[in-house]
Amino acid sequence: MELPIEIEVPGGPRLEARLAAHWRQVLGDRLIRVSYERLVREPEEVVPALCARCGIEYDASMLEFHKRGKGAVQTASVAQVR
Repeated sequence: MELPIEIEVPGGPRLEARLAAHWRQVLGDRLIRVSYERLVREPEEVVPALCARCGIEYDASMLEFHKRGKGAVQTASVAQVR
């Protein structure tokens, strides 16, 4: 299942199209396209489809990330979450 991508790239639509074409050529069918707007609007549909495409088992708790405690972040981005 291909989920359409909507991205805004500095440099305008031509650069955006070139970047999209480049990654399609490099990654082929491994490229997963996701519409951010649809992800935010319909996460109950998009997240399970994305998980299936990635071969990851979907868990409903993925939609409740915002309910986790502040100590839950264990990645390099931990400083950005504060």
